[in-house]
Amino acid sequence: MASLCFSFDRESISFFIDGVCQGTAVKNFDIQYYAPDSVIVGYSASQKNHRFMRGMVDDIRYYHRVLNQDDIRELFEEPDPNRWHSWIEKILKLLGVLMGIVLISFLLVYRRRAALKVAEQKLNLEYKFHEMEIRTLKAQMNPHFIFNSLNSIQQLILQNDNEAAQKYLSKFSKLIRRLLESNHHDNLSLRDELDLLNRYLDIESLRFGNSFSYDVSLVGISHPEDIFIPHLLVQSFVENAIWHGLLPKQGEKRLQVSFHRLDEERIRCVVEDNGIGRERSGQREQTFKKKSLALSYVRTRLELLSHTLHRNCFVEIHDLKNAQNEALGTRVEVIIPRLSALNE
Repeated sequence: MASLCFSFDRESISFFIDGVCQGTAVKNFDIQYYAPDSVIVGYSASQKNHRFMRGMVDDIRYYHRVLNQDDIRELFEEPDPNRWHSWIEKILKLLGVLMGIVLISFLLVYRRRAALKVAEQKLNLEYKFHEMEIRTLKAQMNPHFIFNSLNSIQQLILQNDNEAAQKYLSKFSKLIRRLLESNHHDNLSLRDELDLLNRYLDIESLRFGNSFSYDVSLVGISHPEDIFIPHLLVQSFVENAIWHGLLPKQGEKRLQVSFHRLDEERIRCVVEDNGIGRERSGQREQTFKKKSLALSYVRTRLELLSHTLHRNCFVEIHDLKNAQNEALGTRVEVIIPRLSALNE
């Protein structure tokens, strides 16, 4: 707040701001006062000044003598009698602003937490729903997996090949035990998945008189026991490759299954065979329906997993052909989500 001072005598008038003279002018008139109300008295003495000045002036003093420079400077350096009122007013205003900010922040945080809680509940419900769908799809695939193996044992018994049937039954019992153990979880380690695939391929190879060769390998993966993936995503493609690609073919029959590390969150599985190809296989209506159903199951599971885990997982099927456009086999690539731990 600035200190203003007017000082005048018979010859001149001076104007001071904060005790410093801003200018002096020659006065060419005589000062006259109206007798009933000669001056405006101090702010503290009358409400008249308060109404007139609207609170813009703290104090007004009139001296019936001319003040010199030192007098004015001394008045400027006097303690402000209203300084505490000014500070209290400023502090109260600041506290009001701070309380307003705190209240608004509290309301915003409360609304944000409420919205996050509702979104979390919604996500939990969606996750449980998708989890139930995934369990249902997996349950639909497991009986089909077991049924094919039982058919193989039945055929060996009908052929009176007891030794082969006994050997086959022993391998099958171990496979079933591993399968039942794995069914307690929604996912299993990559090492266990390889073990199940090798056992299944061993049974199928024995069933069909070792008519095809197979290889299951890891590429760029050193610790498969520490990597967890969804249960039985690859087996359907392996089964299709054997039944609908390799068995109808004459000559050498090869099947390769490899698992590659795609990134920190996904594994790529490649199932490649040198069979008759999808075009010839699809000409058999019943075969085509079975393949389409299995593929639909896997694609639906991957879509649900992609939505739940927020990872891009999918299936791509490529027809392998030579320069003459002749079928050389089929290549299936499955992008599988990598899971951090074993889920019960």
